[in-house]
Amino acid sequence: MKNVATLIWTLLTILISTPCFAGEELVLSGITSPRSQIVYEILREAYSALGIEVEFKALPLLRSTHSAHSGVVDGELFKISGVDEKYPNLIKIPVPIDHVDLMVLARKNSQVKANWNTLRHLRVGYFRGIIFIENKIAIEKLRNTRGLETNEQLVKMISLKRLDAGLIARIAGLMTLKKIQSDDVVMLQSPIATTNLYHYLNIEHSALVPQLTTTLEKMKKRGRFKEIRRKILQQEFGIHD
Repeated sequence: MKNVATLIWTLLTILISTPCFAGEELVLSGITSPRSQIVYEILREAYSALGIEVEFKALPLLRSTHSAHSGVVDGELFKISGVDEKYPNLIKIPVPIDHVDLMVLARKNSQVKANWNTLRHLRVGYFRGIIFIENKIAIEKLRNTRGLETNEQLVKMISLKRLDAGLIARIAGLMTLKKIQSDDVVMLQSPIATTNLYHYLNIEHSALVPQLTTTLEKMKKRGRFKEIRRKILQQEFGIHD
């Protein structure tokens, strides 16, 4: 009987100490983009394994982060590492959920090269508010830069020769060039920089972090991230990666 009582006590302790999230619903914010589709599909599957439903709320770039930080929404789909230093109410899930390749836009047949030394001597534009791009501009000491409100404006300024080059995330570049169908602006082939992206939760949901981290690690290990990314890029652009 003593062994049975010990077993029951052990099981009760495990049940009490293990958070149960079944039936929870979370709202995650982010911009509208193919990358958001990729990350949302990954997270939807991960949270579903924990018994949690997630809803995507499309918001402008900065408003998305502010909403996640203030608790208006429960978290943000993705950001670069270090965002939690500026927004302490956000907790980074320590599994890279995607990556972003930083690309260079230039006029077709121009002499622009995808390296920082070349860009330091040119007029370079970018979409204002992208932390990764703004950090790289500061680190690489680009002086003649111009922040713009949209990627469409960026392509137009290059086409009109008001800028020599632009910095843009690869998926955003593919989407913008597909939308505009510009004949004289191209995206150079090699990335000029790459960084990982991470999912962030509001601090109120800190109890979710261990199990969500484990679930995402398992998904990544079995190649599920790559499968989802490949499927959506094929649907949107006819490419695998």
